[in-house]
Amino acid sequence: MAADVIVVGAGHNGLIAAALLALAGRQVEVLERNPAPGGAIATEELTLPGFRHDTFSGWHPQWLLSAAWEELRGELEARGLRYVIGDLAAATVGGDAEPVIAWRDRERTAGQLPAADREHYLEELAGFDRIAPRLGAFQESDTRSRAAFGALLALGARVRGPRGPELLGRVAGSAGDWFGGFEGDQVGRLWGPWTLHTGLGPADPGGGLRTLGLATALQEIGMPVVAGGSANLVKALAETIEARGGAVRTSVEVDRVLVEGGRCVGVAAAGERYQAGEAVVANLTPTQLYDRLLGAEDLDPALRRAVRAYRYSRRAGMQIHLALAAPPRWREPALADVPMVHVADGLEAVRRACAEAEAGLVPACPTIACGQHAAVDPSRVPTGKGLLWIQLLDLPSTPSGDAAGQVEATGAWSTELAEAVADRVVEQLGAHIEGLEQSILARSVISPADLERRNPNLVGGDIYAGATDLAQSYFSRPFPGHSGHRTPVRGLYICGASTHPGPGLNGASGRIVARQILRRRRGRG
Repeated sequence: MAADVIVVGAGHNGLIAAALLALAGRQVEVLERNPAPGGAIATEELTLPGFRHDTFSGWHPQWLLSAAWEELRGELEARGLRYVIGDLAAATVGGDAEPVIAWRDRERTAGQLPAADREHYLEELAGFDRIAPRLGAFQESDTRSRAAFGALLALGARVRGPRGPELLGRVAGSAGDWFGGFEGDQVGRLWGPWTLHTGLGPADPGGGLRTLGLATALQEIGMPVVAGGSANLVKALAETIEARGGAVRTSVEVDRVLVEGGRCVGVAAAGERYQAGEAVVANLTPTQLYDRLLGAEDLDPALRRAVRAYRYSRRAGMQIHLALAAPPRWREPALADVPMVHVADGLEAVRRACAEAEAGLVPACPTIACGQHAAVDPSRVPTGKGLLWIQLLDLPSTPSGDAAGQVEATGAWSTELAEAVADRVVEQLGAHIEGLEQSILARSVISPADLERRNPNLVGGDIYAGATDLAQSYFSRPFPGHSGHRTPVRGLYICGASTHPGPGLNGASGRIVARQILRRRRGRG
C-alpha cells in the first residue's frame, strides 16, 4: 500500500496535518491503533444510553482561535460541524467566599474585583492583547524556523515601554507571582485552578504568562463545545481527508518506521508495508517514536540520550462522568449555566493539592474541574436530565499514600483506589450541589491507568504527554537540540502535545508539519 504521506496516530494534530495535506492534493493514509480515530477526543455513552459524554478533551477555546481552524473551518462546517458558545466562561467556588465568575465580557468580570484591582486587571489583559499576535505567530511556527525568530524579534519590539519588562517577566514567573500583584484574592481564586490546565501548578515557573493567556482567551471566546459531542470534530476531519481520496484506517498498530539509506520510506503494520512517497508523520510522543518504532541504528547517541531524558509529569489526570436524574442544582444559582466550574478553597488549597500529588499522595481535597456540557448543549442528555464532566489534574501518577489517611494507595492506580477518589470528589461536590449523590443515575471513572491504557501517549496518566515546565517547553520541547518537528531521519516528522507549542487542542503542531511537507515539495525547506 502506498501514499504520498503516512500519518501514524489519529489524534487531532495528526488528523489536522492529514486534512491540510489532503486539501493541498496529497494522497494521505492515517493509521490508528484504536478502534476509532480521535486520540484524546471522543464522545461516548459512558454511563447510560442518551448521555453523550466527551471522553478526555471537551472544550475547544484555543482551537477556535487558531490558524488551523481558520484554514479548515469552511470544510469542517460544510460537513456539519457546529460549535455552541454561551456568554459565561468559567467560575470558581469554594470555602465561605462568594463564587468568582468570568464572563465573555472583561468589564463585567472585573466588576467583581475590589476597586483597587479592577483597572490593573484590565491593564493586564490589554497588555497580553498587545503581544498576542506575535506570541501566536511564534506558537504557530517551528522553533527552528525563520518565522519563529521573526515573531520573537517583533515581540521584543512590541514590549518596549514601561510595562514591557513586567509582561516579559510573566514568561518565567509563576501564576502565583501574577496573582500576587492584586490586593484581593479574587483573581487568584478564579484563575489559579486554570494553571493546572497548562500542566503546571500555581507555584511553578512559567505559569504566569500561560495563565494570563488562558484568562484572556476565555474572556474572548468563552468555552466552545461541539454540538452533539466533540467526536463530531473528529468525524468532520476524517470526512475531509476521505473526500480528497485519503483514508483513515483504525485498528492498525504500526510496528516499525522503515528507514532506508538514512531516509524514512514508510511504516510496517501487522505484516503489511505502507510506502510513503514524501513523508511519514508521527503523532506520537518521542518515547513512542524513538524507543518503539525506530531502531537504535537509526539514532545517534546524543538523540538516544535526549530520548531517555524526556520526562512525564509526576501529576496525573483522572475523569469522573456522571449521568444525573436532573440538571445539577447548585447552591449558588449563578453557577447553573457556567460551562466550567472549579471547586477549590482558594489558591492555597490548589497549591497544597499539587504539593501532595508531587509527594505521591492522593490529595485530601483535589482541585475539581466540573464541566457542564449540557448547560451549553442540551442535546448531550435526554430531556430533563443532567450530566457532569469532572476532571482532576492534581493526582500522583504513582500513588504512595493518601493525604487524608482514608484510602489505601500503594504504588499503582487500581479500580478500587480510583472509585474511592471518585467517592471523595462526589462528597466534596455535594457541599455545593444540592442532592448530588441522590441524583446520580450512573457513574464512569477513568483513572490515570485507564488513560494510559486507552492512549499510550498519556504515560502514567499525564494528559499533556510530557512535563510542561520551562526546561521542557518552547526551544526545549521535546528536548534541547531537537525542538523542531523534523526529526534527524529525513522524511520523518513528529507532531502532537510532546512537541512545540505543547499541549492544548489548537492544532498548531499538525499545521506546522503539514506546511513543512508542502514547502519541501516546493523546494523551500
